[in-house]
Amino acid sequence: MPVWRGSSAVPSVGPEIHLKYSFLGLSKEHKQGALEALGLARIMLREVLSVVNKGPMALTENQLAIMDYYFVFGGNPPSTNDFKVIQATLTMTANGLMGEKLNLKITEGGDAYGYVNKHDSRFGLKEKLRSGVGLEKSRWTPGIDYRSGTLTRRGDIHLDTDRLETGPELSAKTIIHEATHKFASTADFGEKGYTDDDTGAFRAPGLKHAEALNNAESYARFVMMSFLFP
Repeated sequence: MPVWRGSSAVPSVGPEIHLKYSFLGLSKEHKQGALEALGLARIMLREVLSVVNKGPMALTENQLAIMDYYFVFGGNPPSTNDFKVIQATLTMTANGLMGEKLNLKITEGGDAYGYVNKHDSRFGLKEKLRSGVGLEKSRWTPGIDYRSGTLTRRGDIHLDTDRLETGPELSAKTIIHEATHKFASTADFGEKGYTDDDTGAFRAPGLKHAEALNNAESYARFVMMSFLFP
């Protein structure tokens, strides 16, 4: 299974937090909650990546166990190539999440805690025409669609108010999850790739090692758990 990575995002500050559907009752408290979650997501990524950048030997025994579980190493130490894939994915995600053009939208009543839209020729004439004449939205980021292998662009990160109500840690995890989609072209693998909020365990068995290296939730959980339980 190929792993494709690529991003020109530069770490910076100054994210824009938008209440996408304010007429439905979104409040300044939701905006503040999202800002707190984003700040925590950045801290988590920065701290965990600083350790990962020092190599496998810098990880604690607990962090190695967390990595083993979420990337399905089966009790084996990470290979040099696998570790580089994880490091590169986290780096792309951190760079993008700290970028000055980051746009986080808070939504309400969605089917998911978070999402990132994809924009390419399969999604309508408008997107195709905009791309064809060089009028893509400045916040779109290039990537590849895991299922089809085609190039695509990903839009803004959306965070649902239902997720904000579960607290900053899980909200930060969801932001990291969506950021890996946007900035590092990760994918979702259904119930076997998602985790339970309370236990952190995968909801269903069956995630393969190669899939885990492309699984957005694996990265988000690894970062959160390694930060909270080093």
